[in-house]
Parts: sequence; C-alpha cells; structure tokens
Amino acid sequence: MKRRYFKLVGGTLLVLALATGGFLGFRGYRLATFAYDLESQLRYLIDDGGTIGTSPAAETFSDIYLEIIFGHNGQLLEQVRENIRRGVQRDPDLMLGEVAAMLVTYREDEEENVLDVAVHVVGGFPLGRMAPQFHRDGFFRQHLDEKLWNVANTALRFAGREMVLLADEEVADRQSAVLDGIFEGRVGPLLVQMEEPIFYSLVLPNPRRVMPPQLRHHISAVVYQGAISHHAGRNEVVLLTNSRRSANYTMSVISDLKRVAEMALKTRFDGVEYEAAWGTTRGPWWSYEMAQTSDQTTIEREENLVRLTSDFERVMVNAIVKSIERFGRDWRRKRLVMEEGLDPREADRRMASQSPLHYWSDEHRWGPDWPVAPSEEERRLLDGQVELRNAERAAERAEAQLQRHEETARRATERREELEAAAAREAETETGVTAATEAALQTARERASEAETQLASARERANSAQQALRDAEAEVEEAERAFADARERRLQRVSR
Repeated sequence: MKRRYFKLVGGTLLVLALATGGFLGFRGYRLATFAYDLESQLRYLIDDGGTIGTSPAAETFSDIYLEIIFGHNGQLLEQVRENIRRGVQRDPDLMLGEVAAMLVTYREDEEENVLDVAVHVVGGFPLGRMAPQFHRDGFFRQHLDEKLWNVANTALRFAGREMVLLADEEVADRQSAVLDGIFEGRVGPLLVQMEEPIFYSLVLPNPRRVMPPQLRHHISAVVYQGAISHHAGRNEVVLLTNSRRSANYTMSVISDLKRVAEMALKTRFDGVEYEAAWGTTRGPWWSYEMAQTSDQTTIEREENLVRLTSDFERVMVNAIVKSIERFGRDWRRKRLVMEEGLDPREADRRMASQSPLHYWSDEHRWGPDWPVAPSEEERRLLDGQVELRNAERAAERAEAQLQRHEETARRATERREELEAAAAREAETETGVTAATEAALQTARERASEAETQLASARERANSAQQALRDAEAEVEEAERAFADARERRLQRVSR
C-alpha cells in the first residue's frame, strides 16, 4: 500500500512538473517568437522606408473618430474639432494626406477647464520633409543595445514624413518654441511649459504594420495619454483590441514583455538596490528609477481594452527630459552633417559646451537632480533621512561604547571586591593587612571609581544619542507626511 501510495504521489508530482514546465516553455517560446517577429518587422520597415501605418486624414479627422478617442472630455473634443476645422480651412490639402499619429496637448485650470489645446499631426502630407531619426553615431547608438536602438530609431523614422501643428496663434508660437528647442537639443522651453502639468493624448490610428503577426489582427488602435509636470507624471497606454479574446491574448503577451523589460533593467543595466561596505546603495539612478516605474505599472483589461498605467515622480521626469535632450542633440548633429555638410568633428565642436566638464550644455548636470531639483518638501525629507542615518550610527556607536564601559566597570568592580576579600582575610591574621595588598586595593578602588565615572558619562552620551535619534525619527515622520501630502496633490493634478 505504501509503495502504491508513493507511486501515485510521485506520478502526480511528475505530471504537475511536466505541465508547469510545458506551460512555462510555451510562454517562453511565444515571447521569443514575438520578439523575433517584432524585430523582423521593424527591420523590414527600416529597409523599406515604410511608416508605422497610416489612416486617411479624412477618416482620422472625422467627427465620429474624434468622438471615439476624445469623447470622455467634452471640452477637449470641441476644441480639437475646432483646431482641425481651422487648419483644414487654411490648408485643404491636409484632407488628402495620411495620418500616422495625432498628438493632442492641453492644460487644465483649477476648475478643470481645458486650455491651450494644440493638435500635432504626424504622417504623410503633400508638404513632405525629411523624417526625424537618431544619428547613427549619436549618444543612443553608443549606449543602447543594437536591437533596442533600432526600435527607438524606427519609432521616430516611420512615424511619418511631416509634422503639422494645428492650434491658436499664441499657443502655436509657444509649441513651436518648444519643438524648435527640442530639435536643437535645448529643453529650457519645455521645462517652462512643464511648470504646470501638460496633458497629452497620442493616437496611433493604424498601428498594424508595426505589429508582429501575433498581434497584428488583435490590436486595432493605440492611445497613449497622461500628464507630466516638474515633480509628477502619469502615463496610460490603452490598446484597443477586436474582442475580449483578443484582449486576453494581448494582455498575456504584454505582461510577459513587461517582465522581460524589468529583468533587463535590473540585470543588464544594474537597476537594483544592494548592500555595500558603506551601506545600502543603488545602480545607475536612471535604470533603478525605470525599473521601479516598470515594476509599479499596472495592467488591466476592460472588455476589449488593455490598459497599462504608471505614476512616476521627479527622478523619472528627469530621466525623460534628459532622453528628450539627447534625442534633440542627435537630431541637431545629423542636420549639421547631412544638411549643412559640416565635417562631423566640426559639428561636435559646435555642439560641445565651452565648459570642459559638461558636454551637453553649460547648465546640464548628470544625476537625478537635474533639470528638476528636489522640492522643498523632498529636500527636507532627504536632509531628515541623512540626519536620521547619522543619528542611528551615533546611537550605535554610543551603545557600543556604553557596553565597553560597562564591561570595564564590571571587571574593575570584581577586581576591587577580590582585593577587599583578600584584605579582610589578611586582617584576621596576626600580621594584619600587608602593604602590597593595601596599595593594590587602593589602586583597584581608584580604577573602579574612574570606571564608574566613565560609565556614567557613557550613559549620558547614549541617552543623548537615543534622544537625538527619536528627534530625527519624529522630524523624518513629519517630513514624510508633508512630502506625501505634496505628492498626493501633484498626482491628483496629473491623474484627474
């Protein structure tokens, strides 16, 4: 009976192990196939010079399509329609073009009224200009993996051949200043705009050409929306699928890709936190922040929609802005070499800052605190955390010193008691206490008294260190509450 029982249990475990291994193997094979097909499709589009996929402008600009995308916000929908109507009146040829992407940016006041709406249309129009792309010898080419660089470059190149801005004259001037600054490698105008949250919605009306065969017939449109400001941001990617079954399949594939991205950030780019000899430390600040943001990204399915949502804060904002700055510098260098015919070395000389330690610009600083510095609440919290760590170390040192003094006082007391006992025994004899014992006893009493004094002083220092630690903990708790309140207010502004 025991033998049959063990055979049954062993067989069950074996079947479970095989089923689990087969399931994981299938997921791994599917993910590898998906990645290979995605790369193949991107390479084909690069070699072929194709775009991400377009829809006729007449369809994309139609009231029905705009209501599907922006119908959740009536004010935004009306202003988008009005901007497109005025743009088409000025240039009727726009209706003859093809739209690959449509980016809408706007603001909201305290009453949630929509302001400063600008519509950026990317695609193929009769105006045809050279498509933007990363420079082959730029920053991203040198620091990113070959496949990752190709993906990023393709996202720029086949997005379209022309960018058209539809907005009021005043808003268009500000948006043009921002775009001109970005394509010249300057993020100052963008930072000025980001003092208040910038809301955006990016629509890819026909992304099927960029999709690998596994998802090509499942995803019908992609909407990328959110908001960004100096100290907070929110991203939301909505994938519109054809059915619930397509949504389930898409969600499974996207979940696998998310895990792979997190593993790459934590392994290849060392985006983890670990213990070193000098304390807790982290890998590169940008990879750690991106890994944390990816880890906190949620994936949800609603009917035939798959939604990815992530909230981030100042450090991730800096990583995004610096990436935009590097793209702009790559683009500017490309124009200097390709359009103006400059020697690449001369282009580098013109672009380099005069300060020897800052290649990008005189203002540029590496690290997580540029271009957006910590807020007053965050700086207070950071300073409080430093004081808390110092207070913890001081308390540990004081406690260790107190233990040493207690041990010294204990040994001195034991030595004094031994000599007092010896002197008592000698006093009972006819000769009495010897001079040597008397001298040793006096010395032991002095050392015991000195040890007690040092022990009392060590106790005072330990008590002071513990009090300083409690004060630092209270200050950090107060700073954490203030920072949490400020962060909640910022996140509410960008997520409403």
